[in-house]
Amino acid sequence: KCKQYLPNGGEPPKLSAEELDQMRKFSQCMRENGYPDFPDPQPDGGIRIEADGQGDMDPDSEKWKEAHKKCEQYMPERRGPGTQKKDGGS
Repeated sequence: KCKQYLPNGGEPPKLSAEELDQMRKFSQCMRENGYPDFPDPQPDGGIRIEADGQGDMDPDSEKWKEAHKKCEQYMPERRGPGTQKKDGGS
């Protein structure tokens, strides 16, 4: 009932072609750093990760954190309320 009050009606902002390409690079980087089954982003930029119950894609694991740190350079900047530009502006 409250979704209407969220920015953009609760829908994620649309990614540009450049941002989607960055997300694809992020996925490729994750595959190259220990997660060969890491999926490519969906057209809206979302990445759906299925938990396998074995802890393979566990965001709390050290392996995941290390891979994510190496690959986060490819993530597009987050947009929307409360986010800041890299130059310190808002």
